Amino acid sequence: MKDLTRKERAAAAAMAAAVMAAVVYSSDCLLLDGILTWGMRQREYLAMIGETAALFAGLAVIFRFSPSFWIRAAGAGILAAVFLWAHRAFAAAAISGLYAGYLREVGRCLLKRLKGPEEREAGMTREFLVGCLFVVCMFCLMSALGAGRILYLWIFVLVTGAAAAADRWISRGSGIRQRNRLPDAADRGRWSLARACLWAGAAVFFCVQAGRMNIAVDFDSLWYGVRSPYILDNGRGIYENMGTIGIVYTYSKGFEVLTLPLSALPSYSFSIAFNLWLAAGALRLSGKAVRICAGREAEGTAVCLLASVPGIMNMSITAKSDIATLYFQMVMFYELLLFLKKDRQALWYAFAAFFFSWTLKPTSLVFSTAVMGMSVVFLAATGELFRVRSSRGGGAALMLSLLALTGIWARTFLITGLPVTSVFSSIFTRFGFEMKYPFNVQKLPNSSAGVSGGQWLRDMAERVWRVLFNPQGPDMDHVILAWGSLAVWFLICAWGVCVFLDKREETEEEKKLGRYLNTVFWPFFGCCAVSLLLLTQVDGNYFMLFYVLLTVCGFWMTGRLKNKSAARVIRNTGIPAVIFSGVIMTLTNWSWAVGFTPVSWRHKGYYDHQAQQREQMADKGNRQIWDILAENPRNRLIAIGEHPEVLAFPCSAQSYSDITGTWGNVALVKYMDNFVEFMEYGNTDYVYAQAGYISEDERAWSLTCDLIEYGVLTPVCFEEGNMLAKVDTEGERTEESIAYLEEFLEKYERKRKN
Repeated sequence: MKDLTRKERAAAAAMAAAVMAAVVYSSDCLLLDGILTWGMRQREYLAMIGETAALFAGLAVIFRFSPSFWIRAAGAGILAAVFLWAHRAFAAAAISGLYAGYLREVGRCLLKRLKGPEEREAGMTREFLVGCLFVVCMFCLMSALGAGRILYLWIFVLVTGAAAAADRWISRGSGIRQRNRLPDAADRGRWSLARACLWAGAAVFFCVQAGRMNIAVDFDSLWYGVRSPYILDNGRGIYENMGTIGIVYTYSKGFEVLTLPLSALPSYSFSIAFNLWLAAGALRLSGKAVRICAGREAEGTAVCLLASVPGIMNMSITAKSDIATLYFQMVMFYELLLFLKKDRQALWYAFAAFFFSWTLKPTSLVFSTAVMGMSVVFLAATGELFRVRSSRGGGAALMLSLLALTGIWARTFLITGLPVTSVFSSIFTRFGFEMKYPFNVQKLPNSSAGVSGGQWLRDMAERVWRVLFNPQGPDMDHVILAWGSLAVWFLICAWGVCVFLDKREETEEEKKLGRYLNTVFWPFFGCCAVSLLLLTQVDGNYFMLFYVLLTVCGFWMTGRLKNKSAARVIRNTGIPAVIFSGVIMTLTNWSWAVGFTPVSWRHKGYYDHQAQQREQMADKGNRQIWDILAENPRNRLIAIGEHPEVLAFPCSAQSYSDITGTWGNVALVKYMDNFVEFMEYGNTDYVYAQAGYISEDERAWSLTCDLIEYGVLTPVCFEEGNMLAKVDTEGERTEESIAYLEEFLEKYERKRKN
């Protein structure tokens, strides 16, 4: 503090006070007497915290005292491997990591053959991007040719992987120099204690997620994320209409197609762990972006801060596409920064990542486009847009991204009549698209509907307050699980304080970078603000890119300060926010699982979710029904029961809630003929009715009875009150069908009335 002026000391004190006040207030609301209090008292959580503390200490010692980069990496790798094995995550992390390495090697082979004499080496990020694009394009092509079943995809992966490995071996044997970047000089010697603790903290936050990913499979992942083998593979590939009505089955499936080979393995964690690798990649690119904007010293703090944010890290252990979207958005943003730094080929890769993000998540149409759109405006206004240099590798990446976008959107279009579904359905119908049977057009939910202006302003002010400090309440259910935590408040304070402190003299290049960041960030902030205020249900994961851009811009502001000591002190005031965010992250996940996967040393290396699901179904009286459905994984089932529990059957299942819920079309069950028509459309083979799920006063009861009476459903198995019935859409009412109805009334376990 001796190096600070009076003004800088006052600013640092104000920062520290603002951050600590927020920590105290939010801790009181959430931890002492709030939604997270119960979890903190559980034995599993206390054991988790103890193990996490020991892991942090071990990593900090390794990072602090290792004399070289390679010893540091080996020590941390061995410790992480032991942790992963203990929590049955080692095989999932290793195999998904190998698959990520395969994607990079495929991209390297392609770019090596496309690189012109004037082009620089592509680097890991571009190689991985091109590999992903190529594999998605090939998977789409194989499906278009009717050869898209997962077995054939694995054959393709093994053949091309062997070819890529042979190419690398031959290149080395022939004396061709392979790019082997050495660690930076700052990484080769011993680290300071502060740096060791920052990177140990970031690594521990990853280990926390890996340690619990087996037991933290969330609702949406069980609904559609881990069910790609049944949603995207019916023997021919992704373009076959599976007859499912839930709109989530028609989302852009770029991530699911990319990871389709992993989805057929016995543990859900193989696909989930791939997301964990992408989270590491996203934070790596975020750190590199901060290094460009604020210098090397800020990189570690920024990465540790982002790694503690629940809104980012809690998305790394789902089977959804949010973290993949963030990764490729960061590829786009990082390449745009490189373009401003005079890498004139980078713009091609930025556009490739931009279009590929559209294949991953419908909301990327808004958030990715906001960043790229303002970037293009800035580049055009400054003349930089017209200084792009030709690049065969970059041009190929852009072409592959457009082909991948066409292939993924084609699936949604062929099934629904729209290129993109979700809340964009009503928008596309206004442009002349027509949604096909049996789907229903979804409208953009508006939180201001039917509310007076004054009440809406009060509600929105309260919403903003809760999003910043206390995400509890009826519209905060999906915020607390993917919260920006107090990292957002810290960055806002840092930005505000830096405005009033003395700035150093900047070069023209630095001034241009500042203008670019302002051009991109403020319109993007406005886009996020509109989403926050407009939507009825707020999801914290909508704002993942905002968390990263705010971090980059906040640390850029500290990097502009004249006094480097003041910048360091201001960044260090974020340490309480990092600790608080890390605690919130350990207490929250999308399934509300507490603690780690129980420690075990004797196992196969992975957590067998499929065997677990079978046993759970058998315990509920579905062993024989499971075996009948498992005889043919391409059986198509409508399951009347708890959603998404009944979707665990090993076949193409959709639930009654899929059909009648918000994202379905309730008109399909209004009349029996409507439902018969829908079953004929979907080539439905079976209908399942879960014991104790239907009561006599529900539509599902009368509908099931009518279908049995009129011969459309023929019971083939009753087991402990559950029923499985074969579908015949041409069935008729006969004495036999009436007898089946009597058997159903006798053997099916109805829901008890209150």
